Amino acid sequence: MGAAALGIIATSYFFYEPRNFPLGYVGAQLGQLIGYGVPAVAIAAFAWFWPETGGILAILFGLFQLWRFESMRMLIGVHYTLTPAPVFYILQGLFIGGGILSLIAGLLKKPIPYTLTVRDRRMQRAATIIAFTTIAIFVIAYIFIYPPLIFFAIPALLIVIIAWAWPTPGGILMLLISVTGFYQLSNVGWEISWKWPIYILLTIFVGSAVMHLVVAWKIRRLRSTGKLSSS
Repeated sequence: MGAAALGIIATSYFFYEPRNFPLGYVGAQLGQLIGYGVPAVAIAAFAWFWPETGGILAILFGLFQLWRFESMRMLIGVHYTLTPAPVFYILQGLFIGGGILSLIAGLLKKPIPYTLTVRDRRMQRAATIIAFTTIAIFVIAYIFIYPPLIFFAIPALLIVIIAWAWPTPGGILMLLISVTGFYQLSNVGWEISWKWPIYILLTIFVGSAVMHLVVAWKIRRLRSTGKLSSS
């Protein structure tokens, strides 16, 4: 996966025509490299530490890139990309394959047994319920105001599910998506009356992430000592 990620970041500079790029304020093709190449390298690094979660993210990222690439080629034409399409498909295919192998390796790894206390299990359940409730309120509140915002709830929902199974990477991802949400919201030209409810929901979401990370810290402590806590 790492080699494929390096290939993606090396060629992402030429993936798209300069007029169709993300992060335009940093320059056309540099924006392409940051927007399409850096996430691939970040996911590969993430998978090194947490193979299950990283594998899932790699598969989803690769599939999404293939879908977006093909959709835009159909809309704009064969000259949409400066990089030959087969190169793009091969690199993304290798990245997806690496994600599958990473996921399999993580699932086959025998975990160190541990047992959380009743209080810690309650904290984990509470963190998950709070996160799901926050997303549900966000969807219900804004589905009639600005429907495209609902698509931002999909990755958040996936990350909450990941956090339930793997608290450490899930909690980190929850924090990252929250920071991204704060940044994006600050750049939107909405009235403050539309923004402050989302700020509150994001803050609650951050609180849920912190709770997951506390549970993850306790799990790590139990595994490092080789002891089972009483249930």
